Amino acid sequence: MIRLFLGENSFEIERQLHVLIAEFSGDVERIDGAEIAQNQLSDLLLGTTLFSVERLVILKGASENKPVWDALGERVAKGISSDLVLIEPKPDKRTKTYKILQQHATIIEAQEWTDRERGKAEKWLREYAGERGVSLGPDQITKMITRAMIPSQKPGTFTISQQQLAGALNALSMMDIVTDELIDAVLPGTTNDTVFDILRIAIARDVAELMVHLERLRVSGDAYMTLGFIMSQWSQLVSVATIDRPIDEVAHALSVHPFVLQTLAAESRSLTRQEISTYTYSLAALDARLKTTATDPWDSLTAWLVSIAVR
Repeated sequence: MIRLFLGENSFEIERQLHVLIAEFSGDVERIDGAEIAQNQLSDLLLGTTLFSVERLVILKGASENKPVWDALGERVAKGISSDLVLIEPKPDKRTKTYKILQQHATIIEAQEWTDRERGKAEKWLREYAGERGVSLGPDQITKMITRAMIPSQKPGTFTISQQQLAGALNALSMMDIVTDELIDAVLPGTTNDTVFDILRIAIARDVAELMVHLERLRVSGDAYMTLGFIMSQWSQLVSVATIDRPIDEVAHALSVHPFVLQTLAAESRSLTRQEISTYTYSLAALDARLKTTATDPWDSLTAWLVSIAVR
């Protein structure tokens, strides 16, 4: 049998592999696809071991090794005798080998959760914490989910790392009582926290704290990625402040989690409609200016956020 895991959710992949290995009666071999030679492939997929006629081959990242990937497709098309598990975070779906695998393999999606699936992540974290004997409050769950968010390739969007959450939970299960300080220790704050908080801090008129966060971002963040997230966040704020519809409906239309809009709705109430309009136009002008001139993106973004903080 051939199984193809697609995606970067290493926690879910390892969970399912653990079940497969436990149920398999033969030999298990884990192979790095980047290191294997093309001429070794047939022995792996057709050969048997000295003590067993059953073999489970777990091959990770073979698509990064073009000769092996091409040969793999040809071998699968002819037939193999070993059980095969392929782990491919982002294979090129245009290749001949991928198309062959679509016909011969069971494809298992193992994608990281998106920020739109925050509710699903919170539910899992709550249940997994219960299994591990860890008691978490609602604010602690929110904090952990936020800290496990990683910027994705699409500007302004994030994925939620289940592996980070599981690792943190396993560490917390060693403690008698879970405090915020312990969460800080096992799941430290990152640049992501600063990006999430920066617009809220500006709206709250806390200029000093805003400058501290901006300095942190300058050191470890990417200006254009930060701007992309701020623009996305501001767009959501404008939507929730100006569209007279229930938050759930607006969230569905924008493909974001209602939790995000609930937070932004509270912040938007600190701004007048005229201020929202003014800052929207100035942010659009900032974006256009950065695309057509050599303006420093950090200076421009700082100036826009400060203008909100000192309004």
